[in-house]
Parts: sequence; structure tokens; C-alpha cells
Amino acid sequence: MTYEEQASYEKHIKQCSQQMSRQDLTESISCCISKQILRDPVVAADGFTYEREQILHWFQHSNRSPMTNEELDTLEVKPNFAIRAILSALIKSNKKSK
Repeated sequence: MTYEEQASYEKHIKQCSQQMSRQDLTESISCCISKQILRDPVVAADGFTYEREQILHWFQHSNRSPMTNEELDTLEVKPNFAIRAILSALIKSNKKSK
């Protein structure tokens, strides 16, 4: 990607994020299972982000993705540092605006 393409992409994303509704944002940072805002976001083998406690509970009863119903190769989960950073930034932003 060229510098100009990257700059255009970033500009577009910034504009979209400003137009994003609160509902869209809330859905983006919510667990696919519980629909509650994430605290300890993890990624499962299906590529979806879940609340750690929720997906580990799911795995006690199933080795299938809650989103696709496909059998998963592994039940290992990994921290989603990107979502965690977004959550942290939202918290900091809210503290600044008070």
C-alpha cells in the first residue's frame, strides 16, 4: 500500500468512526454469546471475539463455534489485545470528558 493509499484509508476510517452510532459501537465491543460489553476479550479458533468466561463455559458443553456451528480445531483462546486497547481508550476518553 502506498503512502497516499494509507492516508486515504485512514481518513476514510476516521470519518466512518465519527459517524458510527452508539449502538454500532456497543455491538462491536460486545460478546457474541452474552451480548454484554467485553471485559476480558479473547479470540477463539473461529476468529470471533468473546468474553473469556462465556466462551470457556460454552466449551464445557460444545466443541463447535457459537457463531458458525462449525467444529473447531482447537478450544484454545487468545487475548484480543486490539479490542482491549479500544476498550481502554473508550474508558480514558470518558474520564477526560467528565
